[in-house]
Amino acid sequence: MVFGWSGLNKIIDPAGVSLSVFRYHLLPYETVNVIALWLAGLELTCVAGLFVARMRTAALWIILGLLILFSLGIGINLVRGSHMACGCFSTSPMAHPSGWLGLLKNLGLMLLVFFAFYRGQK
Repeated sequence: MVFGWSGLNKIIDPAGVSLSVFRYHLLPYETVNVIALWLAGLELTCVAGLFVARMRTAALWIILGLLILFSLGIGINLVRGSHMACGCFSTSPMAHPSGWLGLLKNLGLMLLVFFAFYRGQK
């Protein structure tokens, strides 16, 4: 559900999401808008996939991959000394900056994904 809320936020404010992606300074400028729009659709598709038994495993793998990528982006910027909002739930530049706690939250979400994989194996 976290990804559902995040994906809806991205659809509501695509310009703000593009700015959030740009603030990471990890992608070529030309790709920022496409990636920002693509993320919203991918997140919402994954959430829908969680409710379809045949798509659940693929959705979980994609969510895990996104969490890893988001964590890498946050971590790289923390090491650079850039403390910015991650853009997950608010596109405002004044939103609470994502710090090491943001990485811990992502780790917790990754653990939930692993738990869902484990439960799906039974």
